[in-house]
Amino acid sequence: MKYVKRGGRFILSGIVVTGISYISFPICFNYLFQKHFNLAFLFATLFNITISFLMQKYFVFRSKGDFLKELIKFTFSACLLIIISFFALRVLIIYLKFEAFLSNFIVVSISAITSYLIHSYITFRGK
Repeated sequence: MKYVKRGGRFILSGIVVTGISYISFPICFNYLFQKHFNLAFLFATLFNITISFLMQKYFVFRSKGDFLKELIKFTFSACLLIIISFFALRVLIIYLKFEAFLSNFIVVSISAITSYLIHSYITFRGK
């Protein structure tokens, strides 16, 4: 039952962070960086990763572990998943000729499950 509740919190957290992501980029683009999309994207992404980390640490996994160590593990795994997802999407679309939206759905779904497992067993693992 513990894993079902935590899985539910993970899904809810993902929905909240996704909503924040949809809002943060336009705010950064229109108000903070005066139409410099690269700076807006970078700042919004860093902000979103921070929000995601805080939600995962305190809401989903309720971790009391070392903040900095968990932040480093979280950031590393997020970057690794982004890189792997980037290449997986290219393979599905360019080489396997999958439709782009289906490819994205597959990659995001696998990435979300992988993220949950990484954070469960590595990032926020209880001692």
